[in-house]
Amino acid sequence: FLRKEIAERLERGEKSIILINRRGFASGIQCRKCGQILTCPHCSVTLTYHSSKSLAICHLCGHKQLVLEHCLNCGSTDLQYRGIGTQRIEKEIETITGPDAIVRMDSDTTSAHNSHYRLLEEFRQGSASILLGTQMIAKGLDFPEVTLVGIISADTSLYLPDFRAGERTFQLMTQVAGRAGRGHIPGTVILQTFNPDNFAVKTASKQDFETFAKEELEMRKEVGFPPYSRLVLIELSSENPESLEKSSKNIVRYLSAHLPESTEVMGPVEAPVSRVKGRHRVHILIKSSTVGRIRSLIRFMVENIHKGEETISVDVDPIDFM
Repeated sequence: FLRKEIAERLERGEKSIILINRRGFASGIQCRKCGQILTCPHCSVTLTYHSSKSLAICHLCGHKQLVLEHCLNCGSTDLQYRGIGTQRIEKEIETITGPDAIVRMDSDTTSAHNSHYRLLEEFRQGSASILLGTQMIAKGLDFPEVTLVGIISADTSLYLPDFRAGERTFQLMTQVAGRAGRGHIPGTVILQTFNPDNFAVKTASKQDFETFAKEELEMRKEVGFPPYSRLVLIELSSENPESLEKSSKNIVRYLSAHLPESTEVMGPVEAPVSRVKGRHRVHILIKSSTVGRIRSLIRFMVENIHKGEETISVDVDPIDFM
């Protein structure tokens, strides 16, 4: 359906914006025979395949390696490219429009000086009628000729281990939807999702902020998450997992014994991305009605109690739990 709508806009001389919030060609490469997935040797994430460079790249540490035609584990040549990214969608759209009709904006195409301006001007003034990109194209753009916005895999961010996942999904969808119909021709927005009944997706499709906010706040109040509490995220990292486990448990015991009873200490647990650049990572989360009473205790713990080889960081009201 989205392909049909894109083709119709082309025929009428109108423009389209397509959002897929993942760069690269495929989000993972898996062997169909043994199930082995190509992962980063330094981080606990899969490598993303970038077809323009024929490389598998880690988006955390920057590790790059050539993609071989066979599995490194069993030698099978039956490899599957899983997931989609901007490069793969670009190839799909090219079958409708040809390569000259598309401007792609993601971290791979905007690394050069003034590249953002150049690409947007190409879309504004040039022959390109389709702007394809990640969340960097979601807000602040005003092109009266844009009458179609397509959001592919709109619910990807719903699966992130973050209590703000619904909020961020709603925000991204409503922002990019606002790019359509800014001229005299009404706009159309197409959401592609596996979760059409999710309240964030449903309310975003109706631009219904009040209903979304009411449901989201009720859920957060029930479990005691912000804005009904304050959070402090303590992260420890080390190349030695045994030492990391011991130190993190010692810190939790100390905090649990000295923090006020109304304060909840959760963890230690592996971080969602448990290893980055060869260092193992552990999270401890503190939930409290106020951070003023516990700030001095945490500072004392960092300066006097923690004597291990681990790196420790403290983030008050964190915006990233990965």
